[in-house]
Amino acid sequence: MNAFAAMLEALHADPNIGVDGIYTRAPAAGIAVRASLSHPSDQLPGLGAVGVRAGSLTADVLASQLGGMVPKRADTLTIGAITYRVEDVERDPLGLTFRLTLAP
Repeated sequence: MNAFAAMLEALHADPNIGVDGIYTRAPAAGIAVRASLSHPSDQLPGLGAVGVRAGSLTADVLASQLGGMVPKRADTLTIGAITYRVEDVERDPLGLTFRLTLAP
């Protein structure tokens, strides 16, 4: 594990940053993950981005927790009692995390 991977693991494990979730691709069973959630203000319509809805939620999920699975649109991420649908997936340049754009 390199320094970046170790740092991301520590951040996602921090209870002030990461939250427990279940990542699911039907019909398979869900995978327990830790996600870092955010509302990307830099992607709101009218502020330089096209096609992203106001109020969208993003979740950063560690690639290592997905066991080699690459997230795709229509998968789901359940946080607490709310299940979100994956709308878009972006992998970071180092391949350590996936940024998921979620819709309720």
